[in-house]
Amino acid sequence: MLTLILSFFFHSPTFRHYRMLSIFGILTTTYIAWYMTITAAVQGPSEDTTYSAPRRFEQFMLGIVALLFTYGGHASNIEVADVMDNPASYDRSYFWSYLYVFTLTMPNAVAAYHTFGDLCLYNSNSIALYPKTVAR
Repeated sequence: MLTLILSFFFHSPTFRHYRMLSIFGILTTTYIAWYMTITAAVQGPSEDTTYSAPRRFEQFMLGIVALLFTYGGHASNIEVADVMDNPASYDRSYFWSYLYVFTLTMPNAVAAYHTFGDLCLYNSNSIALYPKTVAR
């Protein structure tokens, strides 16, 4: 056991270590996204929730950038980890990672905006909008 612990600290990480961390990251990202989606859908909007459209071009572009970041590069870890052994499978890996990200980000973004409205625009940490529970 001691040898295993010492080898972890004194050897360079390999691609196998990266793959394990990537899988851990995928699992935690999936949990957080579905927690936020389900909680927002169950909670629903309060009566004073407001939804405003952009009034200036700058606000429109800020919304576009927010959508791009919502649909960000979460899939890149899946793609890289999957094609390490077989680079020819990149197309198939990219399709599945795209589908994975789509099923995480779109329901999350729609449910959060429906529940919190304009609070999402002015709060950079969206999980702070959710109630403090053990699951959070």
